[in-house]
Amino acid sequence: MISIKVDPKMKKALLTLAAKEFSSVSGILKKAAEKYMLEHGIDWREDGDDGAKK
Repeated sequence: MISIKVDPKMKKALLTLAAKEFSSVSGILKKAAEKYMLEHGIDWREDGDDGAKK
């Protein structure tokens, strides 16, 4: 789990977008993070590490 703070205006815009796409804000942010990582050459799916803290 990751928590972030965003401007209330951004939160409202994210809620509007999520409703239009029949998604959740979490889903919208996950897609954005995945796209950003792929644009920077990071494919987390190929890492082999599940990301859990040990």
